[in-house]
Amino acid sequence: MALSAEAIQVLRDLNPWWADPKVVRPEPPPYRRPLVVELLRRLQRPKGLIEVVRGPRQVGKTTGIQQIIQDLIRQGIPSSDLLFVRFDLELLREEPAALRSILSWYAKMVRRRPLEQGDRSFVFLDEIHKLRRWHEEIKHAGDTFPLRMLLTGSSSVLVARGGRESLAGRVFATELPAFSFREVLECWKPELAAALPPAIRLRDVFDGALVDSDAKIQQLRPQQKLAIRRALEKYYNRGGYPRLHRGEVEDDRWADYLVQTVFENVLGADIPDLFPIESPGLLR
Repeated sequence: MALSAEAIQVLRDLNPWWADPKVVRPEPPPYRRPLVVELLRRLQRPKGLIEVVRGPRQVGKTTGIQQIIQDLIRQGIPSSDLLFVRFDLELLREEPAALRSILSWYAKMVRRRPLEQGDRSFVFLDEIHKLRRWHEEIKHAGDTFPLRMLLTGSSSVLVARGGRESLAGRVFATELPAFSFREVLECWKPELAAALPPAIRLRDVFDGALVDSDAKIQQLRPQQKLAIRRALEKYYNRGGYPRLHRGEVEDDRWADYLVQTVFENVLGADIPDLFPIESPGLLR
């Protein structure tokens, strides 16, 4: 079915690289989390499973998509082969046969050729769990067209349930947690991250890796130890939510941010979406 003019404009706004390949909006941060780098590597395989990224709210799933798109363009992928859709936007998810209609319009008006012709297109679907019967739509698209797809969802239980019902053997699910302490330092305090001992695996603990790490820590200057200790205390209090470390939330408002942005949305939106809650307000 034909998309509305409003939906078409939203899609063009979400995909500014169609008009100018140099533009990814908003401009993603330069730091790439290791998992984002790994997702990019897997998506570049000629064949592969549908990538499903699950995780809590506000940990950087949408930012990761923008970074992957930016890197694909820099590596020479035509910008017309990249489609990004956000299904937390009611205007898009309420379109009749939403995903099929979007793919049909995209192939005709942006790609200018059928999806089954030429190089594969990369399709990024954010907050996919908000789309009704999303797993059926994804199954149809994945079985019909040679697409490389990445899906994200804040409600990991819903994504997992839908995937088990009809996408068995077609998807590879990855958990994207909040930033680790090392990632926080690598992103916002790289000079402190460089002073940390290398990350160690559990099996290396039995081969004396902890002793080596402790020795490196003892070699740090007192100022470095103090700075790392303060950063660790801040991390223990605030967790690994990016907005709490890049200066967007005032120091005396971080607890309010967690309650309003993370906890209330889980209790007020995610859980009622999954389970029959008679009184969501009482649950909160």
